[in-house]
Amino acid sequence: MSHGNGSIAPSRRRVLAFRILAALTALLFLAAGLSNARAGWLLVTGTTGDQHPEANRWFTTVAGTADLILAGCLLALAWRPKLSLLFFYLVTGFVIAAVINLPFVPEFAVILAITIPAIATYPHWAELRTVTTWWQRPRVIPLIVSLVAAAVVFTLGVVAIGRQIGGTDAAAQANWWADYAEHVSLLAVAALIASSGRPGWRILAGLAAAAWMYLGVVAVFLLPHHTASWSIPGGLLGIAVGLVLGSAAAVGDARPSPHAPAAVA
Repeated sequence: MSHGNGSIAPSRRRVLAFRILAALTALLFLAAGLSNARAGWLLVTGTTGDQHPEANRWFTTVAGTADLILAGCLLALAWRPKLSLLFFYLVTGFVIAAVINLPFVPEFAVILAITIPAIATYPHWAELRTVTTWWQRPRVIPLIVSLVAAAVVFTLGVVAIGRQIGGTDAAAQANWWADYAEHVSLLAVAALIASSGRPGWRILAGLAAAAWMYLGVVAVFLLPHHTASWSIPGGLLGIAVGLVLGSAAAVGDARPSPHAPAAVA
C-alpha cells in the first residue's frame, strides 16, 4: 500500500519488530538514566573507571538526565513509530555520542551497539529525507531560547573536550569530560529539534523541559560547587530554559500543522 507521497508502507512485521526493540532499548536507558540522575541527591557508585564518585556527582547526574530524554523518545516511538522527529533525535544523539566518545573510550562502541537494532529496523527512514525543511514554520520563542541555550552549552562542550584531551584531574581520568560534552550537547539538541514544530515536538519539548529544570534545580540547591556544575546563576538559567520549553509544550499551537492532523503532537 502506498501513501500520497508515493512511499510504500512498511510491513506490519517490521513495525512490530521496531516497537519491541525500541521498548527494550528504552527500558535499558530508563534504568541507567534513573540510576545516574539520582546522583544529584545521593552518592552513586559503581561507574567503571570512576575512583571519585563524590567529586563527579554532577557529571553522573547530567549523564543520567540526558539518557532519560532518549528513553522517553524510544518509549514514545514504540507507541507511535511515525513520530519521525523523535527518531531524528535518536539518530542525532547516536552520531554525537560516537564522534565525541569513541576517540577517548573505544569500548563505548558497546553502548552504541545497543541502539543499532532499533535504529536499523525503524520503518519510516524515508521521513528523514525532508529534515532540512522542518524549520520552515518553527515555534519561534522555543527556537530563540534554544539557540541561546545551545550557544552556551556547545561552548561548555568544547571546553569539556579540551579538558578531556589535556586534563589529568579525576574527571579526565574517568573520561567524564568527554561524556559531559556529549550529554550537555544533547540537552541543547533536544530543544533545537523540538522547536521545529514537527509532529512529536511537544513530547520532545516536554522531555527536554523536564531535563533542563531538573538539572537547574540540582545545580542551584544540591551541587552548586561540584566540578563543572552550572552553579546557582547557571542553574537558574537552566530552570528558565525548562520553563519556556515546558510552557510551549503544554500550550501547543492552535494553528493546524501542515505536516499532519492537529491531533498528532
